[in-house]
Amino acid sequence: MYISTVGEDKNNVTMLDQNGEVWEAALSLGEGGDRHSTYPDAMSIPRTLHVTWRTDDAEPRKNRNGLREVTAGYEGGTILGDYTVQVASRIPDEVLDFIRKNGSSLLRLKIRLANHGVLVGWDVEEWYNAIGGRTFRYVMPGGDFREPKIKYGEIIERGWMIMPDGKKVEMDWTN
Repeated sequence: MYISTVGEDKNNVTMLDQNGEVWEAALSLGEGGDRHSTYPDAMSIPRTLHVTWRTDDAEPRKNRNGLREVTAGYEGGTILGDYTVQVASRIPDEVLDFIRKNGSSLLRLKIRLANHGVLVGWDVEEWYNAIGGRTFRYVMPGGDFREPKIKYGEIIERGWMIMPDGKKVEMDWTN
């Protein structure tokens, strides 16, 4: 999973799946605050994600033991962003079939918090044998946004995101 932001930093972020379980919690996401999470055990793709971010006066929620803990998400303060997005139903069957057939391939779920909403994207991390050894590449991208294609440090294809009005807008982001 890869979580990032575009626009203003997002603080006191909580992501809950359709069962109300915390999928991710972050004190701050923004410049330099992107998150890369890996799950060593097989896990299901959430049907939905409910994502909120709040003002700095929010505090950690209580965990199962009644103790405030940042990994339990945040409550209080003023909610600045509150969005629920569909996830699993948007990933094409071809992507999942490809992963099943290529045992060394992994789904990379990408969530990007924008000032106007939460964007969902995906691609497949495909491992292959290359000159010099085994490496990976990202294939089969899809969703509401795409990072730029970069080769030798140069952008060869700009990134984009879908705006609330449905228009695709090229972006200058580099991550």
